[in-house]
Amino acid sequence: MYYKWAKAKATDQEKAKAVTDLHKWAGATYQERAKAAAKAATVWAAIDQEKAKAADQETIRMEKRGGVYVVPVRFNDTITLDAIIDSGASDVSIPADIVLTLIRTKTVTDQDFLGKQTYVLADGSRIPSQQFRIRSLKVGNETIENVVASIASMKGEILLGQSFLSKFKSWSVDNEKHTLILR
Repeated sequence: MYYKWAKAKATDQEKAKAVTDLHKWAGATYQERAKAAAKAATVWAAIDQEKAKAADQETIRMEKRGGVYVVPVRFNDTITLDAIIDSGASDVSIPADIVLTLIRTKTVTDQDFLGKQTYVLADGSRIPSQQFRIRSLKVGNETIENVVASIASMKGEILLGQSFLSKFKSWSVDNEKHTLILR
């Protein structure tokens, strides 16, 4: 019974090793077989934990543009645009023309505006900006509600900042696979 359960969850290589190990113990005593089965159960449990860990995360393919990574982001279930992943940005930042589009689609209203905030840029300069609430922001299959954003100039880029990223237990970038991993 155990062998059938383990076989269903294992990769082909893992199955082959398990079969080889079981065949080694075919002539063994009951105690030796029980000991081998207990060891195999520990291995299978570790494999299942790794698979569960992988299932508990969202992996989003990133595209490299001009030296930065971008991912598609859906705003208020209305418009999908690419955003730069910017861990140094305290909030999500959206250019004014895109904010106007969200207002025209009635997915951002007067009640979503939160007041002004002064932001310190990477060069040390300070810039005031209007903050507003994005009702839903979706990256991959992960949707976060009520994300604080700031309005950038029309020439600005969409920045996926900490007001979104910090909502996750953890997040990371896999530079080799060009993926954003959200947990």
